[in-house]
Amino acid sequence: MEKSLIINEQQEQFQINDREIIREAKHLRQHKTKLEQRMKILEEHNKQLEKQLKRSKQLLFKEVKDDFFFLIFKFLHSFNF
Repeated sequence: MEKSLIINEQQEQFQINDREIIREAKHLRQHKTKLEQRMKILEEHNKQLEKQLKRSKQLLFKEVKDDFFFLIFKFLHSFNF
């Protein structure tokens, strides 16, 4: 009789552990899904920032280039060329 009680208690404990493992696995899957969604958002944001950076560099380079040619023009103009 006592042996069957021990076996029943062990089976109940295994069932409890199984439920805890299943609950934890479900929680981890949900967390993984949220992280993957967040990663997609961050990747898209990163692409947008890279485009903005590229455009900013282009504008900056254009301004520097225009300023350089303007300075050359003023320099040459000062000698009446």
